[in-house]
Amino acid sequence: MHAKIKDFKTIVIPCYGDERGAFHELFHLKRFEDITGNEFNFKQVNHSESKKGVLRGIHVAPFSKIVHCLKGRIFDVTVDLRVNSPTYLKWDYITLTPGWQTHIPACCGHAFYTLEASTIVYAQDGVYDKSREIEIRWNDPELNILWPHFNAPPLLSEKDANCSYLRSALWKMEEINRSWRTDGK
Repeated sequence: MHAKIKDFKTIVIPCYGDERGAFHELFHLKRFEDITGNEFNFKQVNHSESKKGVLRGIHVAPFSKIVHCLKGRIFDVTVDLRVNSPTYLKWDYITLTPGWQTHIPACCGHAFYTLEASTIVYAQDGVYDKSREIEIRWNDPELNILWPHFNAPPLLSEKDANCSYLRSALWKMEEINRSWRTDGK
C-alpha cells in the first residue's frame, strides 16, 4: 500500500544560476529544521555511485538521513519501521533527481533503485554500526513495495540478495527502536 510516512519529507534545494553556471545550497540547518521539524547534527556523510539497474537496500538504522541526488535519477523508497508510529509498515517513495532531497526518519528503512546511472550523497546524524543496522529483503511480500518495471533483474549486492524477510527481522527492529528511545535521539 502506498501511503505517506509520518515525518517523511521531500525538500527542493535552492539553486542560484546565471551565465557562469549554478550554485546549489545542499544543506542549510535552519531551513532543514523549519521544513522537517527535526534537529540534525551531521555525524557521517557518504557518497554512492551506481550503474543503471542497481537496487540498494532496504537498510534500517537508528538515525536519520538526508539523501541528495547529484546526478541521474533514482526511485527512492522509505519504509516506516518505527513500532509505535501511526504509519508503521507503510512505505513511500520519490523519484529523486538533481535538486531534490529526501529526509529518512530514524528507524525507517531506506532503499533505492537506479533508473539511470546515478550519484547520491547522504548525510546522517549517526555513525554506521553494523550491530545496530538491519537489512530487509527488498521484495518482501508483506511490504509489497511497487518497484518500477525492471527490464532485467536488478543488480544486487550479495548482502541485499540474501537478507532476511521482515518477520525474521522484527525482534531486532524492536530492539533498535528501544535503544533509539533510550539514547534520547
